[in-house]
Amino acid sequence: MEVLSVPLQKRAVKIILVHNHPSQELIPSAADKDITDRLIQCGLIMQVPVLDHMIITEKNYYSFEVSGLLKELEKSTKYVPSFILKERWEKQMQEIVAKTKKAKDKIEKQLKEKVAKTKKAKDKIEEQLKEAEAKIKKAKDSNSKTIAKTMKAQGFKAEQISKATGLSVAVIKRIR
Repeated sequence: MEVLSVPLQKRAVKIILVHNHPSQELIPSAADKDITDRLIQCGLIMQVPVLDHMIITEKNYYSFEVSGLLKELEKSTKYVPSFILKERWEKQMQEIVAKTKKAKDKIEKQLKEKVAKTKKAKDKIEEQLKEAEAKIKKAKDSNSKTIAKTMKAQGFKAEQISKATGLSVAVIKRIR
């Protein structure tokens, strides 16, 4: 409370923490890390972010920001209030749901395209099959008429020719 009291009274919008180590040791202690973690969370709640925490000695300094330790502590959830953790979790779930929906929509679109492509190919094959069947029927009819003409020329009766070719007697009588 004492650390944030003056900056909040002065309406600070961002904070840089600084403390000294009279021992000249620049490595942050567990207590330094713990208090920084707690102050980061307090700053977030009060919308006054902690930009850095520096340890100073007479000859040198250590920056939590420069070392990457600040970013690491910002990821900590040790002192994060449960309502914020819940908000984060809900946001992550919403993002996951949105990504899942987007992926589902993409897969459905691809599936519809493939179904349409397959249907188009099927329709084309059916059309080609009908054309082939029509050609076969036409060839068969032509062949039957040729056989009927030959049989008629050889003196076969119309009923005999009809049985042999499958043509009707009326069709056979029209053949010359």
